[in-house]
Amino acid sequence: MDLIVTHTNADFDALASCLAAKKLYPNAEVVLPGIPERSVKNFLTMNRYLLKIRKEREIKLNKVKRLIVVDTRQPSRLGRIEKVLENKGLVVHIYDHHPRTASDIKGEIDDIHETGATVTCLVDMIKEKNLPLTSEEATLMALGIYEDTGFLSFNETHAKDLEMAGFLLGRGADLNSVTDFINPELNKTQLKLLDKLVHSAKVYYINNVKIVIAAVVLDKYCPDLAVVAHKIRDLENLNVLFVLAEIKNKVYITARSRIEEVNVGQIMQQFGGGGHRWAASASVKAETMGQVIEELKIALKEKVTLAPTASEIMASPVKTISEETSIEEARKIMVRYGNNSLPVVCGKKLTGIITQYDVDKAIHHGFGKMPAKEYMTTQVITIKAESSLDKIHEIMLEHDIGHLPVLQRNKIIGMVSRSDLVAMMHRRGLSGYKNRIPVKSTMKIKKIQQLMDTTLPKRLLELLKQIGTIADQKKYEAYVVGGFVRDLLLGVENLDIDIVIEGNGLDFANTLAAELGGSLKTHEQFGTAIITLPDAFKIDIATARKEFYEFPAALPKVESSSIKEDLYRRDFTINAMAIKLNPAEFGQLLDYFNGWKDLKQKKIKVLYNLSFIEDPTRIFRAIRFEQRYNFKIDRDTEKFIRNAINNDLFTKLTDERLREEMILILEEDNPWLATKRLDRFDLLRYIHPNIKLHEKTEKMFRAMEDNLFLFTLPLADRYMAKWLVYFLILIDELSLEETRALVSRFKFMKEEAAVMIKAKSHIPEILEQISTNSNLTAMVMYEYFMSTPIEVLLYQMAKTGSTLYRKRTADFLNKLSKIKLAITGDDLQELGYTPGPQFREILKGVLRARLEGIVKTREQEIQFVVDNYPKS
Repeated sequence: MDLIVTHTNADFDALASCLAAKKLYPNAEVVLPGIPERSVKNFLTMNRYLLKIRKEREIKLNKVKRLIVVDTRQPSRLGRIEKVLENKGLVVHIYDHHPRTASDIKGEIDDIHETGATVTCLVDMIKEKNLPLTSEEATLMALGIYEDTGFLSFNETHAKDLEMAGFLLGRGADLNSVTDFINPELNKTQLKLLDKLVHSAKVYYINNVKIVIAAVVLDKYCPDLAVVAHKIRDLENLNVLFVLAEIKNKVYITARSRIEEVNVGQIMQQFGGGGHRWAASASVKAETMGQVIEELKIALKEKVTLAPTASEIMASPVKTISEETSIEEARKIMVRYGNNSLPVVCGKKLTGIITQYDVDKAIHHGFGKMPAKEYMTTQVITIKAESSLDKIHEIMLEHDIGHLPVLQRNKIIGMVSRSDLVAMMHRRGLSGYKNRIPVKSTMKIKKIQQLMDTTLPKRLLELLKQIGTIADQKKYEAYVVGGFVRDLLLGVENLDIDIVIEGNGLDFANTLAAELGGSLKTHEQFGTAIITLPDAFKIDIATARKEFYEFPAALPKVESSSIKEDLYRRDFTINAMAIKLNPAEFGQLLDYFNGWKDLKQKKIKVLYNLSFIEDPTRIFRAIRFEQRYNFKIDRDTEKFIRNAINNDLFTKLTDERLREEMILILEEDNPWLATKRLDRFDLLRYIHPNIKLHEKTEKMFRAMEDNLFLFTLPLADRYMAKWLVYFLILIDELSLEETRALVSRFKFMKEEAAVMIKAKSHIPEILEQISTNSNLTAMVMYEYFMSTPIEVLLYQMAKTGSTLYRKRTADFLNKLSKIKLAITGDDLQELGYTPGPQFREILKGVLRARLEGIVKTREQEIQFVVDNYPKS
């Protein structure tokens, strides 16, 4: 087996070198160890078809016979692949441009050149062998050269770099793509101008072409207008942009275009300006901004030619499957026709879509015989035949989907894939589209920063900034994730801080703990740690990771990954957002899965269709979040819940995991709604088959809610497990023996188990007496209430119909429970009493006198003892 490998944290030169090596070693597999740079990850996300990259764990290291190492010679930078160097008889070929060191790997081929980029020498070999290159391949290789040579400006740039860059341009390399991925930062003045323009930007669709016009009024001329226009175009990946600036009595226009349909040079000529078709400018005197914009729109309608639409790039006819097609058959069809997804139809009507990812997951978990309808997505995003490429691009980027069905009169007539779109964009000389932050997120960052500034405690805000600074120093990326981000956007306080690190989370945790003076507890198996600060505040730290489930309802296995894959492993879209903490991008929201949109739409939605198959406990969490925030479980998500229940996956869960999820639901502020939702999904049977909800159950839940409100202060200084009271209500109809079995099965803590047994085995005669006998002494009631767990008292208070019982319980909680004796055994000894059984009798008698109001002060207690208990 031949294997091509580069260094960890691969840059564009490393990736391009892997691609070039693949051209020279066509039978070799390619691996990128570790986590590539962000720009490389973004490129791979949108150009994943360009180079097949295997995961490290997929490679059988002992089978590698020849290792091709590019852009490095350091064994320590190969990650797990370093172990391959121990293989007997291994042949090593090395291609690099870095200076030699003593620790270099030695190879049979040791091709080291003093070029500005490694890929340069590999491209030279491709040229000599006259190997074919597509324009996309040439573009990536050019990226490698331009990135490592600073657009051919660094001192290390070699003549061969220029020669090979020219060769790649001749083979169709797209400099727009190169420019988009390698872009300098703006200064503060330029950023302020960019912000103003971003706020004013408006989108127009003219002849199927998306055109953005941004306008601003300035006090004086700004020489940075063209630079900022270029930056806006690159940030938003716009194909056509017009930037207008009104300065005194003149309007300046800067125009940029990437597409044949819009020749900005011709358009600017109409305003007395000029330039070439891709970049032009003009200035207009004695007209207002509004007038110029209206004239510009008229000119655009006249000059912009009709752009391609979905009908020109879609594949047709479309291979579809029926709802009843099995998962296994769907997989065979995907392999046969080379599809990554299949539309699902009922008759001729499109009813869903199923992806290769969903199919592979279902087969892995043993559901290959199930019909496609069980795992398909029914809320299919579609387009029309006349949809523009820009619109298709926006939809794919927003929803992170690679295929869009084309509908005409509710019938599917074609399919547009991500590769179809990218190929057309390359043919038209465009840069394609990338998974980058759109311009609107510049405003979004400001909004998040403002939200953090105004809602977070100052100390916490400073702590998050400190975490980002330390991450920067260690060259890591740091993010706060999950529930904290969700609740920040909802305006709900949440001080549970979960930090994810792209890099070595444990190494970062060690540094942070030392910096903050906190204690550290690590879990190396999962790459997680908990830092406890001196004031007991906790910070959870984790390495960005992805999860694998070996079978349904199993606990996951984890391995290091990127932040996007870390977020993808989470339960719901609203919990799959992150905020970056590194100083330069502090407050940047990462929202790959439209979590913010789902928050606004009050929707609970899973990230992938087999989410509940892999972890059924997520069903409990879906219900908990739905009821906590008054949201609605998404239609497809509800279908997947019912599918998991129908497959009886809860029987595969450990009872402990089920117990913990039930406790979390009963700890909610209003657990009745979530409990009722569990019942509608028929989930309470997994707690116990005899648990049934009735009108009486709801009354008890509601009564308990009232009790908790009424006795907030009396209960404040007493530990009380709120969930346990609600659980007692749930199991109200279970017998003592059924309760004992339940306690044993779920392995409740000893104290919790004792409360449940106490509630079932309480002496009914005493309970009856307190509920009906108005002549009971205060002492009898006090002894009863003091010997009964608070959870049982509240449960009985919610259960009983006796007004007298509720009044007496309330009196105990509000008054009697606070009564304490002023004297102690030490006082009795000072009075001359001999320690012994009499002490208990005396103190009990004094307590009875206190309860009955006979004595009220310490002095009266002492006098009561002297008067009523002679010394023996």
